[in-house]
Amino acid sequence: MAGKRRKRRRARTGRFDGDKVRQLRERAGWTQQKLAAELRRAAIKTGVLSEQEADDHYSASTVSKWELVSRNPNYTTVWLMAQVFGVAMEDFAE
Repeated sequence: MAGKRRKRRRARTGRFDGDKVRQLRERAGWTQQKLAAELRRAAIKTGVLSEQEADDHYSASTVSKWELVSRNPNYTTVWLMAQVFGVAMEDFAE
């Protein structure tokens, strides 16, 4: 195959897309505080976290950090966001 170049396919990076969180949150008409509250509620309802753990884990400042991608949410949090917004987890990947 001398002289032939293979076409490279761009693979999904799997990096978290904080802008997608912001877009979905704004489309829902929610503040960062409201999204944090919805995630706390979903975490407790699904049994992922206790009420105290959920209160400690989700805050408006945490949501802000995800949107700015200065901090990435864990897998469970991405799953909860997908549930809350009614989208696929893959929608949060760049």
